Amino acid sequence: LVKRQQLIDAGFDEVIVAPDSARLPAATAHFDKIVDLIGPLSVKDSLSHLNEGGIVNMTGELGGLWTVPDFDPISDIPNGCYLTGFSSGDVSQTLLQDLFDFIAAYHVLVAPARIFNFNQVPAAHAYLQAADSFGKAIVLLDQNAE
Repeated sequence: LVKRQQLIDAGFDEVIVAPDSARLPAATAHFDKIVDLIGPLSVKDSLSHLNEGGIVNMTGELGGLWTVPDFDPISDIPNGCYLTGFSSGDVSQTLLQDLFDFIAAYHVLVAPARIFNFNQVPAAHAYLQAADSFGKAIVLLDQNAE
């Protein structure tokens, strides 16, 4: 319940907690945009909950699968809808600068929730796993450490 309120306060329209991570509840409405953090396990179901012109962004793999089994883009992506993805492993200096320019132009708040020193890595993990954590944590490397 704490994270639900944090997401609403951050500007999300609705937060759905599904008992089955592969599927949204049957009565769930349709949406314009869905960020799918579960990934290949749930992306086909997420696509089925889009309004016309809607977008699913699959950016996570929390469901434990790395590929989408039996995926047919022609039949699994509804007409007029879009499936996008994001991988943090494919970042260039140009894309990073574009991101910084967007943040500056639109005054996007990107402050980290917590900052830890390298010797506090266990505390950083504990924070991220806690029920009341929210946002990104940064671990600073000590440049003088061996």
